[in-house]
Amino acid sequence: IWRIIQQRTVGLFYEVGFGKTAIMVAAGMELRRMGFARGIMHVVPKQTYPGYVKHFQEMYPHANVLYPDEQAFSRANRAEMMNRIATGDWDAVVVTDSQMKRIPLSAEAQMAFMREQADEFREAHIALVEAGADKRSQKQVESLVERLEKQLGDLAARLAAKQDEGLTFESLGIDQLFVDEAHTYK
Repeated sequence: IWRIIQQRTVGLFYEVGFGKTAIMVAAGMELRRMGFARGIMHVVPKQTYPGYVKHFQEMYPHANVLYPDEQAFSRANRAEMMNRIATGDWDAVVVTDSQMKRIPLSAEAQMAFMREQADEFREAHIALVEAGADKRSQKQVESLVERLEKQLGDLAARLAAKQDEGLTFESLGIDQLFVDEAHTYK
C-alpha cells in the first residue's frame, strides 16, 4: 500500500489469494484519505466483479462507493451514469472491464496517443535503416506509420465534424485507476 502511495504506478503480480484486491482497495482509500487522489476508479473483470464488490464492502462498509450495474452503461443510460461519476463525491467507482470500454476517450486524447505512437514508429524505422535491418522489417514499420497517419487524419476529420462529444473519460475527474487482472490489457 505504501509503495502505491509513493509511486502511483505499481504492478501487483502475486499469485491468486495473496491479497491483491485488499491492497488495491486499501491503497485507493488511503490515497483519498491523504488527499493524493480525488477520483478513484477500479476496473474489474466482469466475472470477478461481485466478489470484488463484496470484498470492498467488507473492508469499508461506510465508504461512499458507486457500483454501477450492467444496465448503467447501456446506450440509453450512459450519459446519466457518466454525469453521476463526474459530479458525485465518490470514495471510489468500481466498474467492469466491459463498462470501462464503453466510456469514450476524447478525440484529442486519442490523437495525442496516436501521434506519440507514430513518432515512436518513425524513430524505430530510422534506427532500422541506420542499422541496415532487412527490408521486410523496414516495410512493416513503414506500414504501421502509414496506418497510424491515416487513422490520425480520420480522427481529425471526426473531431472537426463533431464539436460536442458529451462527457469523456478525461472529464470524469478520475486521477487514480486500479486495474484488476491488468495483464489482460497487454
